[in-house]
Amino acid sequence: MIAFLSVGQSIAESLETAAPDIKERLNGYLADHWQCGCSPATLATVFALQDTITCDPKAREGRSGGTGLQDMLDFVNTLGAGQEGNGSRVTIVSGRSCIRMRAPYIMGVREGGEATKPRLLWFNKENTAREPPDSEFAFDLEQPLSGTLVSIAFTLDPAFLRKQVEKEDGSDRP
Repeated sequence: MIAFLSVGQSIAESLETAAPDIKERLNGYLADHWQCGCSPATLATVFALQDTITCDPKAREGRSGGTGLQDMLDFVNTLGAGQEGNGSRVTIVSGRSCIRMRAPYIMGVREGGEATKPRLLWFNKENTAREPPDSEFAFDLEQPLSGTLVSIAFTLDPAFLRKQVEKEDGSDRP
């Protein structure tokens, strides 16, 4: 298991400095799900996990921001692939919000499978912002954490990793 701790603002609090268009989209998402049982902060945390959501103006200008979490999920899933019943797991505790990423909600999906589309992970069967997140995967905590904790767990399968390396370097070809 690997864990990262950032003391200070929660993910939801950091969105207070987001660009106006991101705040507008966030407010729409909050308005759609205000009665779903999750606090606005937990809904905002789910919203923030989508590709392209960033509070960094320089990253927005360069169109390079807001992909870090989804990149990390791709990496963790690649490393943890091949272990039957031992799937990768990522948990985020941020403020009073807890987001549990595990099967079936562990990887963002690109709309229509198009490589240029952002990866989305809305924690519902339809993987859409129009539906609220599954309460087993996104929920409120009784006590807040002053900041954000990300824990990552996966099992390495040496045979699977060897095959991946061979595929990358071409040594699996006759």
